[in-house]
Amino acid sequence: MTNPWTSILLEDYENHMNSNEVQQYPILNKIMDLQLNSYKYKSVIVLGSGGGNGLEYANRNSEIYCVDVNSEFLEETKNRYSDIKNLKILCLDLRTDFQKLQQADLIIANLLIEYIGYSAFKSIIEWVKPQYVSCVIQVDSDKSFVSESKYIHKFDSLESIHNNINSEELTKVLNNIGYKKVVQNKNNLPNKKILLQLDYTKCK
Repeated sequence: MTNPWTSILLEDYENHMNSNEVQQYPILNKIMDLQLNSYKYKSVIVLGSGGGNGLEYANRNSEIYCVDVNSEFLEETKNRYSDIKNLKILCLDLRTDFQKLQQADLIIANLLIEYIGYSAFKSIIEWVKPQYVSCVIQVDSDKSFVSESKYIHKFDSLESIHNNINSEELTKVLNNIGYKKVVQNKNNLPNKKILLQLDYTKCK
């Protein structure tokens, strides 16, 4: 089955995320600043990287891998961050192609686990073996996982692959493969939804 993210336009996605009703784009940008500057790493993989929101905060001496299923998102990322000499892009469907990933010190996965599920995310972490995992999940206050905006129906197709992600269950999944939670930050949105940052470190 074709991943519905491949048919989403970056302009629609970013306009939706930046809209007054949603306001997730600037919050995710601030979270990326924290994620990219809280840990020591020589390599980082950003899963579901979109158009590269927040990459300006990355350590320029590190290897930076941006992974997305939408090739147009990745092309725009290359254009926007052409100054990052160690930027590498990978167009992959992470539900099936995770074994094409490199090993890395840090994995960032913001609003990504909802579209691949616990099992696929667990497999990715076991394959890449990062020291640190930092992710953001959305906590919904209502039945709709896509926030209201004039662009909302651009994302109707995503319902077919969406998974409800629970922070306790995610922590349990990662605990079972040797990771402990070290950060939990709540970021309130204007529509009563929450962006929950969860960071984990590999147990020694």
